[in-house]
Amino acid sequence: MKSILICFFFCLPAFTFAEGKLDKIKKETKKEKKDKPSKNQHHNHHHHNSSSDDVVDSFLFELAWYTILSIYGIPHHYIDSGESASFSKYPYHPDELSQGYLTINEPDTSTFFSLHTSLESKFYADNVVGYGTHLNFYSAFRIDVLTDYTYLTENIDDDETSSLTLGSANLTIRFAQNEFIQMRSGLGINFLLDKESSTSGINFIYAIDLYPVKPIFFSLRFDGGALGSAGYARLRGLIGVTYKHFEINTGFELIGIGDESLNGVILGFKITF
Repeated sequence: MKSILICFFFCLPAFTFAEGKLDKIKKETKKEKKDKPSKNQHHNHHHHNSSSDDVVDSFLFELAWYTILSIYGIPHHYIDSGESASFSKYPYHPDELSQGYLTINEPDTSTFFSLHTSLESKFYADNVVGYGTHLNFYSAFRIDVLTDYTYLTENIDDDETSSLTLGSANLTIRFAQNEFIQMRSGLGINFLLDKESSTSGINFIYAIDLYPVKPIFFSLRFDGGALGSAGYARLRGLIGVTYKHFEINTGFELIGIGDESLNGVILGFKITF
């Protein structure tokens, strides 16, 4: 009897405090931030190390400058046509001048606006499954709106599940474009919703869409910012096959929230209007 009680005592926490991946992610967004050093401490430290700090500051400034130049300036210089452009009715439209998706100098058959909507199934490690949707609005004026929403669910054990919703809404500018490629970047918000609460944070986005040859489509997207008190980063890539207004695609998605991560594959279907 005594051995049974001892076994029960040590096994009880495993049943009582069973915690899944999604529960850990929720906790990451609610962690208290560490206190920053006081101004006096910072001043004293800076007083004794001012020369080394100046070197570091100079290096970081140059690094930031060359980073901005490489991800914005160089693509704009070598990729952007510099001419007005609008959208084909759908990628690789046979009756339009475009060999990809954009048409140059606004042919009569093209349009100034385009709407893409997609549905995705996502399969992550740790028994997490996601069901997502994207709604993206593109304009010939280079200003785009990108939104996404993913419902995540996880089976922790036979009798318990956990769920949450991740999403973002972003306003971007296409800084480089031609018939085959569109590159955009901007800012927005991330959000996390669950049954008990919600949290949000700022988001930075950098994305590339590529139409190299009919009927192939590639996309690569990076998001970075914050979600509650946690840092947030996401990298996703897709390869798809288009047919008129429709596309089927597959790819990967890597998400980091604080110290937790989700890595998985995507299966999707997209419609272009």
